[in-house]
Amino acid sequence: MAVRALRGGASDFLEKPVQGATLIRRVREAIRQDRQHDIRSRDQRVMLQRVASLSPRERQVADFVAKGLRNLQIAEALELSVRTVEMHRTRLMRRLGARSPGEIASIIAAGAGES
Repeated sequence: MAVRALRGGASDFLEKPVQGATLIRRVREAIRQDRQHDIRSRDQRVMLQRVASLSPRERQVADFVAKGLRNLQIAEALELSVRTVEMHRTRLMRRLGARSPGEIASIIAAGAGES
């Protein structure tokens, strides 16, 4: 019965008789875990929306930045000027709310299932 309950989505399984303090502690833990899940889900939705807000070219640049390429390498790969890549990179960082290439990589990885 316990295995079935846990596979069915239960966060815990208690056998009777259960102490009142144990029940309260387990319910509080389940509520805490649910809140954390809600926060993670909301954060992921925000990241997906940010990635979706990128233009196709900004998304290309973001993918290259996430792979660790420098502006010159990106410019050569996309046949653009370095200045154009810099402009796209600045815009995509602002749209994603990223402060570093590492943050871009994390956001792109979070949004990878979106495309």
